[in-house]
Amino acid sequence: MMSRKTTFLFLLISILLFITSFTPMLWVFEIPFISFLPFIVFVLCLVGCFVPSGLSRTLFYLFISFLGVSLPNLLVNKISITSFILTEYQGIKDLIINNSQEYSSNLSFFLLLLFLVSLIEIQMVNKQVLLVGFIIVFYLLLLNIFNDLSIVPNILLVIGLTLVTRNLLLMKSNKLFLISSVFIIGVSFMSVLLPTQKIQASILSFSAPYRSKIENKGLYAYINSRKYKEASSTGFDEDDSELGGALYDDETEQFKVVQKNPHYWRIGSKDTYTGKGWIASKDSQSQNSDFTDQLLIEKKNLVDETKEVIDMTFYYSKKYIPITYGDLIVKGTDNTSYFSQNLATDRIDSKESNYKNQVEMTIQELAISDEQLKSSSNKSPKSEIDYLQLPNNFPKRIEKLTKQVTKDKTDTISKVRAVEAYLKNNSELSYSKQEVSYPEEDQDYVDHFLFDSKVGYCNNYSTAMVTMLRTIKIPSRWVKGFNTGSVITKENDRDVYIIRNKDAHSWVEVYFEGFGWLSFEPTPTFNQPQNGNKKENKVKKETVDSKELKTKETNQSEKDDSKKIEKENEISKEKETTKNKKQLNYFLLILILILLCTLLLVVINNWFYVYTSVLLTRKNPPFEKIYHLILTEAQKKYPREKSMPLKEYAQIFENEYDEYKGAFIELTDEFEVQLYSNYDNAMILNKEKLFIVITQLKK
Repeated sequence: MMSRKTTFLFLLISILLFITSFTPMLWVFEIPFISFLPFIVFVLCLVGCFVPSGLSRTLFYLFISFLGVSLPNLLVNKISITSFILTEYQGIKDLIINNSQEYSSNLSFFLLLLFLVSLIEIQMVNKQVLLVGFIIVFYLLLLNIFNDLSIVPNILLVIGLTLVTRNLLLMKSNKLFLISSVFIIGVSFMSVLLPTQKIQASILSFSAPYRSKIENKGLYAYINSRKYKEASSTGFDEDDSELGGALYDDETEQFKVVQKNPHYWRIGSKDTYTGKGWIASKDSQSQNSDFTDQLLIEKKNLVDETKEVIDMTFYYSKKYIPITYGDLIVKGTDNTSYFSQNLATDRIDSKESNYKNQVEMTIQELAISDEQLKSSSNKSPKSEIDYLQLPNNFPKRIEKLTKQVTKDKTDTISKVRAVEAYLKNNSELSYSKQEVSYPEEDQDYVDHFLFDSKVGYCNNYSTAMVTMLRTIKIPSRWVKGFNTGSVITKENDRDVYIIRNKDAHSWVEVYFEGFGWLSFEPTPTFNQPQNGNKKENKVKKETVDSKELKTKETNQSEKDDSKKIEKENEISKEKETTKNKKQLNYFLLILILILLCTLLLVVINNWFYVYTSVLLTRKNPPFEKIYHLILTEAQKKYPREKSMPLKEYAQIFENEYDEYKGAFIELTDEFEVQLYSNYDNAMILNKEKLFIVITQLKK
């Protein structure tokens, strides 16, 4: 039997082990509410450590696992317990009866918790720490290899904690206790300081042939088809074939931009709508041109005369290079000197990984007014790509709605603005990342958004606008990239922006003959700083006085735009601050719960001492009750046969543990005197001896 100190340290190390190992598992399956994991692990380990009955443990495990899945949904998503149970019941029913291919994130989370419970049972009850460590390391290696994750520090820490735990079970001195604690700290630092990137690269290089074989067998495709379709994280994803579902913000930094003015950052476009999402047609994938040193993108005489130099530094390993609107000169300043441009989608890629690469852009922004665009027709560009494409079964009521929205408009730009305003300012439509559902299997994605759920984020609004415009024969396409990001500091006369995964965004481009592709923003709360359409732009030459007046008006307009952008940034920062406060509140709540559970653990661990001490503070302490508590605790140290007389047991116990100095024998004598003669003063005579026995038993 382990001492209390050993038990406490064993519990602490086990909790750290399971938190360290299961956090990346939740990352891989993109399960939200990772911040709740420490509390769930803490409570499950308490059950495994202190609940003796196997049946009771099982019931506790199931109850806590259910709470671990449901409670975050109730607190964060503000849904009722009834709604949660019914939704999950329907999902499981579809999975079993209808052979659905979709797992909900909650079911995935619950299955992971059952895996966690199994390991906790092996660790806490059976003390098979090496087996648990082997299972965890093996599984983490699989995640590391087949998901290209950098979780080597987690693996090293798990190995260290497993060895420490094994050493802990074998040690029998306080000196080893101290050594183990120091070793834990050492392992923690080693897992960070070791060259894990080289280890990661070696693992990936070694496993590359095996991963290729598995991929060719279709395993990855099968796993992706079985993944749940609920909450995912924000960020740029190449696969847009099935849109929908809730999103939670990912704060991972993607790139840094040093610039005077904020911009939207365009990566690419897609042209074929499937009814569920977007794919790139074959024609759009084959139109590539290569450039070295620098890439020039010209809009001829459609731009402002002012030039701006922008410096970009990338923190991601992918090859795409985000660009903005206007005349551009893209030049590599580090390892990037080779570019590939897709002429159909206007996507730019570098030859090598972009990680820590730098690019310099010289930009002249577009200067096109709506008045100029009124003369442009809605003729499609000369291309093999069909920018009016819609699925054969596209719902007719979307076309009917579009015609109703644009019924009073005669020119293309007015119709585009009408659809944009309808989506952006419609009080019946709500912007949300968390409350977005998937359409039914036979339901169109846009139809579901516009007429049923009426809740969505940028993908819903932008897809709706493109498809609505296509119903009235206006060529348009769906664009992905990043919004402006957040200002973090200044560098001379320029602002430094950080663009994170949470800034990933989608919007719309419409083709105007003679002007090309121009961008539009239908999503509420978003406004493109430079959307290519200036409200005031005279084509005819003016007199010197009128030019000066125009310059003043333009400067004032730019100031107004700048103030508007600053205000929007302030609002964005306020929202981010509010979100951070909410996250902090959840963190504090979890911390308080952990502290309360720790306090409960301490009380449980010292229950005998606490309870008997409380009984002794009474005016007339119940000696018989206290003696029975002492006897029960003594039998945990030295078992007593049922038929053995108390006096004989006390004598044997004292012979085994001489530190009691005869106090236990005297208490037993007094107990028998009180039991058989109803003598009431035993407590007065033996309080001191009671404290001796209680204190020794506590140890």
